[in-house]
Amino acid sequence: MSQKPYRIFISKTFFEKRIAFCTEQNVEEVWIDRGHPEKHIVGNIYYGKVQRVLPGMQASFVDIELEKNGFLYEGDIIETEEDGLDYLDSSPESGAAPHVPSFQSLKPKDRILVQVTKGPIASKGARLTTSITLTGKFLVLLPQSRRIGISKKIKNSKTRDQLFQAIKEVQKNQGFPYGIIIRTAALNTHPKKLQEEYLNLIETWLKVAKAAQKAKAPCLLHSDNDPLDRLLREYCGNPATQIIVDHETTYKRLLSKAQARYFFPKENIILYNKGGGLFEDFGIEQELSKTLDRRIWLESGGYIVFDETEALTVIDVNTGRFVGKTRLEETLVKTNIEAAEEIVQQITLRNLSGIIIVDFIDMDENKHKHLILDTLKKKLKNDRTRNSVLSMTQLGLVQITRKRTHSSLLHQLSTTCPYCDGKGVTKGEETVLLEILREIKSHIQKKNNRLSVLVSEPLFEAVLTTYKLFIEDIEKKHRLKITWKMMSDFHLEEFEVYV
Repeated sequence: MSQKPYRIFISKTFFEKRIAFCTEQNVEEVWIDRGHPEKHIVGNIYYGKVQRVLPGMQASFVDIELEKNGFLYEGDIIETEEDGLDYLDSSPESGAAPHVPSFQSLKPKDRILVQVTKGPIASKGARLTTSITLTGKFLVLLPQSRRIGISKKIKNSKTRDQLFQAIKEVQKNQGFPYGIIIRTAALNTHPKKLQEEYLNLIETWLKVAKAAQKAKAPCLLHSDNDPLDRLLREYCGNPATQIIVDHETTYKRLLSKAQARYFFPKENIILYNKGGGLFEDFGIEQELSKTLDRRIWLESGGYIVFDETEALTVIDVNTGRFVGKTRLEETLVKTNIEAAEEIVQQITLRNLSGIIIVDFIDMDENKHKHLILDTLKKKLKNDRTRNSVLSMTQLGLVQITRKRTHSSLLHQLSTTCPYCDGKGVTKGEETVLLEILREIKSHIQKKNNRLSVLVSEPLFEAVLTTYKLFIEDIEKKHRLKITWKMMSDFHLEEFEVYV
């Protein structure tokens, strides 16, 4: 059950911090932190102020002092049980949980304690819940619950019972009634470490609860967005994991955090000071640059095309230059398997989420379709983000769903093209010229025979060369005098016709 070892590379340049998580084979994941607080708010706890309640949508909008209001669904107001947990004890104990209002009683201007479960994405604000959790390396504190839960990934019944009893003993000794989830990382962990983390989490919660009593909504009560805390907590469960960092201040912060709270060996944290670029020297920069490419070539000569929209991602698999050696079916299967392996790497590296549709090359035999699905499922089994793979349709389409918490890497690293406005294409010169001629036609009908036309530089050149004779013929036929003027700051699709 031991977590796989990583080599974690941390590179800091000016106001940007980049963290790459690598296995022996691949760069699996990359975090980019440029100091924008609104982009890393999952886990933050806010004292919010209700702005609107929409019964028809079973949701409310809550001001949490960000650019966009967060939204709180009715189902996220009640206490929920997390997927992958087995609740062993739900007996009530002494101690009052914080009051959580029902959706029906919620009204504008109400103050409410909320936690972010999904960050702002595109035009949508953050998703919120009133079920507060505080996550540690081994435990998750549930301040509003009295239950003890244990990860279903811990399957040995004797081990489960030992962990359960250890936490019951900690609760009894400390006299705190709060609920606890025992994480998979708690396996083979000394009870003393569990006790230390339990007390640290309770101390954090008491600070949040105390701050909420004095706070004026909306305001931030607790932040969980330090990437160093998150990587030590989530990715450093294997003692063979190494952290290589090229920034001395970050290196010292890691040493301090690793020893104080996360029980990670300090000798596994290495300061890289060879003078070169850390990401360049270890080949990470090259992999990162591929995340902005729409087309990824496979070793066989096939290729994959990625198209991201706001709601879903479409991935298309093509044979490209690969022609195979024997049968067509064999060629298609080999391309699809290679594509499936690369697609999983790109999904995690690009942080693609929501609905992902993959259009594999159509195959005839069902056993080959199952082989592709098995490849996807096997590779995605190691993905730390919750996902599922649906069966392949008759047309070779596979739907993958993956939990969305943050924007994809493409949206983090790029912006909408100001020229094409995100379409990826512009109207051709001929199309724009025909639009101009249609407007000129309306002027002809109004008996206007002297016109001026302002156009972009590329179209102006085309009018003087490619379309010169065609336009002269129009002028002669309709007894027109058209004066064309070049505007260097005009978009290709922009023009103006006036008398």
